[in-house]
Amino acid sequence: MPVTILIVDDHGAIRRGVRAILETRDGFEVVAEASTGAEALELATLHKPTVAVIDYSLPVMNGSQLTRRIREASPGTEVLVFTMHESEALVRDVLAAGARGYLL
Repeated sequence: MPVTILIVDDHGAIRRGVRAILETRDGFEVVAEASTGAEALELATLHKPTVAVIDYSLPVMNGSQLTRRIREASPGTEVLVFTMHESEALVRDVLAAGARGYLL
């Protein structure tokens, strides 16, 4: 059974790039993409992906807030947050929110 993935970023080029990389690997299946936190939450609830790969800097709902909401709506979904921000406080925040990992 493949690892199912939800990709969340407000930039389409980033979503397409992450999808292209993941789809070159056996055992991974991108089941949905979202550009906003609200859309991501809806898709996570619908698809119950194995992993949600989310950008920290989203409009309206940041990565920590979205992580908490996804973990509540789909407890079996692990969250991996990626960002360009180099902040220990941000890392602690997303991990405390329930993220499994953080990519810089």
